[in-house]
Amino acid sequence: MLAGPPRHPPARLDLAFVAPYELGTDKLEAAIRAAGPRTLADVVAFDVFRGGSLAEHERSVAFHLVFQAKDRTLSDDDVQRARERIVKGVEELGARLR
Repeated sequence: MLAGPPRHPPARLDLAFVAPYELGTDKLEAAIRAAGPRTLADVVAFDVFRGGSLAEHERSVAFHLVFQAKDRTLSDDDVQRARERIVKGVEELGARLR
């Protein structure tokens, strides 16, 4: 039997990180997933940018994150705490928030 639609709405967040080019998108995504809370339901890279004001060895990678709890609607504070954990986790790889 199919489950119905989720009872609690998702929270969505886009984050872009500047990282050395040799740091693959897959490693950035893995760091996001590792640092994120259990409510992190999905991570999708949707944009990669090189050039402009970025150094020659850098690129910007943007991710769309979806958070969703099964038992409650997430608060802004929940998402903000998750964001802080994720940014810290990615910064440990040598990337920075754009």
